[in-house]
Amino acid sequence: MRVRTYGFLLLLVVGVAPLTIYGALTLTRARVTSEHQIRAGHVQVARAIAGRVGVDASSKRALIAAIGAAVMHADSDRERQLILDAYVLGNPALQEVVVYDRERAPVAQHFASGSSQPASFVDFADRALRDQRSQSQVITTSSDDALSAHTIIIGEPVVIVGARVGAIVARYDLVGVWPAVNSVRVGETGFIRLLSYDGRLLAHGHPEERRWVFDSLDSDDASANAELVSAALLGTPVNNLSQVPVVASLAIVPGFPGVVVVEQEVSEAFSGLRSLERNLLLLALAGLAFAILIGVVFGRELVHALEIVRRHVELLPGNLNKRLNIDSRLVEVQKLADTLDTMAGNLQSEREEAKSRARLTTFARVAAGLAHDLRMPIDAVRGAVELVCERPDEPAMRRLLEKSRVRDIPRLTRFMDDLQRLAHEGNPRLEYESVRPAELAAEVRAELAAARKWSGVHFEVIGTAGPAELDRNLLRRALLNLAGNGADACLQHRPSGQVTIEVDESGRRDVHGGETGDDFIVFRISDTGVGIEPERIESLKHSDFQSTKRTSGVGLGLGVVRQVLDAHAGSMEITSTVGVGSQFTIILPRQPPSQSHGGAPENIVTH
Repeated sequence: MRVRTYGFLLLLVVGVAPLTIYGALTLTRARVTSEHQIRAGHVQVARAIAGRVGVDASSKRALIAAIGAAVMHADSDRERQLILDAYVLGNPALQEVVVYDRERAPVAQHFASGSSQPASFVDFADRALRDQRSQSQVITTSSDDALSAHTIIIGEPVVIVGARVGAIVARYDLVGVWPAVNSVRVGETGFIRLLSYDGRLLAHGHPEERRWVFDSLDSDDASANAELVSAALLGTPVNNLSQVPVVASLAIVPGFPGVVVVEQEVSEAFSGLRSLERNLLLLALAGLAFAILIGVVFGRELVHALEIVRRHVELLPGNLNKRLNIDSRLVEVQKLADTLDTMAGNLQSEREEAKSRARLTTFARVAAGLAHDLRMPIDAVRGAVELVCERPDEPAMRRLLEKSRVRDIPRLTRFMDDLQRLAHEGNPRLEYESVRPAELAAEVRAELAAARKWSGVHFEVIGTAGPAELDRNLLRRALLNLAGNGADACLQHRPSGQVTIEVDESGRRDVHGGETGDDFIVFRISDTGVGIEPERIESLKHSDFQSTKRTSGVGLGLGVVRQVLDAHAGSMEITSTVGVGSQFTIILPRQPPSQSHGGAPENIVTH
């Protein structure tokens, strides 16, 4: 049976996809339209209530200005006081009132018994005398009078026949805005909430929520009100103070430091939308069940065959000789199995050829480098031996042989050791032990200083660091190679030079220059040699074979260093200036890695 047959059968159920897409689009459109209509209605209600509250605040300003004009129009102080007391008694919302003349002196004032003029009144009077109307933020209910409403202080200039004759400052409570808020309901569960800018509840239409008006500002309440305002601005549901999910909309009150929030329970606001969602979900589930049934009945064989192919492909990289044995009635699946078997055979052949080419290439590079680096010491030893054999009794010949023995034979031995290290294919066996970095560096310095070939080079060790778990022999070999390379570079530049091994535990630095911790040991090997050209520094990132002379040869020592760093999960940084010197920085973990480290493809960072 062909896949086309299965495709035709699957095409019969494609009607589920258009139905699902149509349902999703319809649901999205219905949700957007419903939410928009609900929020638009809430916004209209909020604006209407905000207008009422703004009118009430405006009328309070006009009343206070009229009181000030009536008081200042009186002829005597007694008459002014009587007029002010009469107005205050007739307007219970007014709590504290002071009328000032143009010299900022009170001419009439009214306070509760035992109260005195608040200091802030003088500031409001100053602004009013400069013809600047002012209004305070909402003042929290006093803790001494928990059943008092919040208040606002207003400063108004007193104007009579177009002339500014004084100022009036009054504090009035916000009980007057309650009727505008309490008289409105939105559905069965929707109410109006009036908030100050800092989250105080000033009025609420719900009897249970209204009790929070008389509480002083609480951080939790203010946070809940702030979340309600944010949700109203973002158009997202939120829990109110009673932990009921609501949808909210708001409007700013003109001329008043507050906002009106319309809130309605989500269950009521989106009840119609929820019903539509349920119906569409049931329809989608029914279509999905039908599609699954058709797929199971007609697609079982195809899925089973493809699963066999998948498992075979997952195991194929580890064993290219394995063949896919599958017996399927699907012609395309059988052809796919035959193609995979052919491809696996070709890949196996290519892999073997690539390995052979890589071995030949590596051998050719190592052989070419060895031929170059070994030529000079071998020629020197051979020449010295031949001269001694020809003239064995001459002291000069024996000194020449001794010089070759001291200078060239150790060099050949070093090349052989490096070659043997590299023969382990990058996975030397590690033997961890507690190592004191400064002591190890001192041993390396002593060994290098004793070599006659570097008699003109001064070796120095500075710094200290705590013990670390490392392979002592491998690390010692890496330090010897790097410091020896530095000494060779110094002698290429001048008859003398200096190589410094600095020990530190300041940690590895990231790309931004910050410390990543103090769990790393750092060795910095600096020299005053010829330096390395920038283009050669870049090549050090990729090649295991670099010259110790910085100018030619294979330099197996750097390959050993890279191998040691990979084995320890470490890295190396290189900086160099031509004619000035170079610095190789080794960074090693203080403790062995928790799991085997395969080595990064590039563990040398150049600067």
